[in-house]
Amino acid sequence: MISEVNIEFLTGIFTIDVLECDIQTVLHLKQEIFRQKRIALHLQILFHDKTALNDDNQKLTSINPWLTESSITISLIAKQPKLVTLRLKVIFLKSHPIDVEVLETDTVETLKKIVHERTRYPIKILTVDCIGGKDIPDNYPIWACNFPSNFQHKEVRIDRKILILVKDGDIVRRQDYCLGDYNIETLNDIRLLLQRYYGHRGVVRMLPKDGYSLVTNTKEIRDEEFLFEVIEKNARNQNRPLCVLF
Repeated sequence: MISEVNIEFLTGIFTIDVLECDIQTVLHLKQEIFRQKRIALHLQILFHDKTALNDDNQKLTSINPWLTESSITISLIAKQPKLVTLRLKVIFLKSHPIDVEVLETDTVETLKKIVHERTRYPIKILTVDCIGGKDIPDNYPIWACNFPSNFQHKEVRIDRKILILVKDGDIVRRQDYCLGDYNIETLNDIRLLLQRYYGHRGVVRMLPKDGYSLVTNTKEIRDEEFLFEVIEKNARNQNRPLCVLF
């Protein structure tokens, strides 16, 4: 029974514990290599005794049925990543899309940095969407993102999000707002959205923030966090500790 796999790589040898990682097939092995070394699955070429392991569904136990030892050695060759052309559609700006070439192994953060350099919008408020996923994590590789295709380009939707904190009595609620999902042009539009939700409780107001007011256009937003407050009907002044809900 195989308990560990020794991976021979360009930079040396590393060992994968088959039992601890619950590895049964070649695909499982590739996934663990990606987890440890960040080498994309489709860029991995695995060999055992000069024989390529091309079938991802192949069982590890079938690689060498006559193996008498508990470990097996597999060679790994990593193919060079390809350049991909992406069209970044910055939906909150009336400007031409940004066409870029990046490596397929680059991450979502790379795209945010490009938009930041072109627009000066802070990286922390930018979001990247793909088919089946919104606000993709920064460390997500480009090759794993399912971006929609349009002619010769894959289109990437770039939006912004802000964190809204709503003080409701002795509770502070937190919610991310992707601005492109709503017909939001000013901070007052956000207040009106909150008013619809909290209207039965009282009146919603935005707490003061330097450089911003209710008439501030969302295109001018450079901060990621804004605080609103629900003023309860017949509210009493009470000094109560706040409870923050995540």
